[in-house]
Parts: sequence; structure tokens; C-alpha cells
Amino acid sequence: MKKFLCLLTALMLMAVPMLSFAEAPAGDAEEYLTYKDADGRFTFWYPDTWTLLSKDTIDTFITAAEGLGNEQLTAMAQQAKGQIEQLGIIMLMSADYQANINLVCTDAGAAVDVKQVLTGADAIKSQLSGQIEGIEFTSDPQVLEVGNHQALLIEYAYELAGQGFAGAQCYVGAGTNLYVFTLTAPAGSATEYAEALGVVIGGAELN
Repeated sequence: MKKFLCLLTALMLMAVPMLSFAEAPAGDAEEYLTYKDADGRFTFWYPDTWTLLSKDTIDTFITAAEGLGNEQLTAMAQQAKGQIEQLGIIMLMSADYQANINLVCTDAGAAVDVKQVLTGADAIKSQLSGQIEGIEFTSDPQVLEVGNHQALLIEYAYELAGQGFAGAQCYVGAGTNLYVFTLTAPAGSATEYAEALGVVIGGAELN
């Protein structure tokens, strides 16, 4: 459980109050790409208009951003590079770069029971409250059915540098692996990105 709490505190996951989970898209596959983990732990779909950043692509992306002379995008990517390399985070960035979806997988060393994680939800919320000033939890933590897996969803909102954000953290267990999915988006437009998160989680194959 301590490993779970440390992981949750390390990641900022933004949520949408009404989040619908979708299965892998059928018939519109040309609008989605597939990411397969090199270690065979997971596979997921994501919109082809989103940019995927990982250990393998982050340096190339930073070089491209520098070549475009986009200082803001370069700085954002350089800031994300540390988490991507240290925690093995997979980051998806929307076409307008206003939202991102993160995925991180950690081996808990024992079978992950999402209902057990739910019992620690209050401790998770307490730690998040200590890390994020003014955070407001927009709903009670709940366990949902996502594909063949159960998932714990925690939703919240906060303000940073005068800008409001809405967010969701979704925790899914598969074997001994704990998967943490994150959507981060401006509060006023968070619902625009909910479908992408639903596709990523709903169509994910987790081992």
C-alpha cells in the first residue's frame, strides 16, 4: 500500500466529472493508433491526433520543438522528460497541447486488488491535499468496471497560477501490476478530452 500511495502522490491526474469508458474503437481504426509496451505489459489505443511521448521518443520531440522555435513547448517537454525517464511514464499530449493523459505501470510485488486500494482512498486524498493547495474532490472515490478489469476512479479539481484544472486518476490492477491513468486538462474544456481517456482505458489490454 505504501508503494501505491507514493505513486499516487508523485502523479498529477486531472479528471472529468462524467467519464465514460469506451471499448477499443471498431470501424474507425484509421482514427486511432496502437501503442504496445516493449516489455509486453500493456497495449492501448489512442487518437492519432495526439502525440505520444516515452523514453524512446522524448529526445526526438524536444529536438523537433527546438527546431520549430517553440520555447514554451520545448520547456514543457524538458520538464516532462524527468518523469518520463525516471518513472517510465507514457505521456499522450492532445493536438492543441492543452491536455495530457499519462500512464505509469508499477509492479506491486503481489496481486493488486483495486478494492484494497479503495480502502486507502482517504489516505490518498489526504496526501494529495497536502501536495496540491486548494484541491477539491468532486466526487467520492468509486470502483468501476473497465473492460475486463476493475478500476478505482478519483476525481478532483484545483487552481494553479490562476488557472483552473479538472482531473481524474484511474487505478487498474492486473496481476501484480498497478496501472495509473491520468487526464490533465483546463477545467473549462476538460469534457472535450474525456473521450480520449475513455478510449485509452476502455480498450487497454493489461497484463
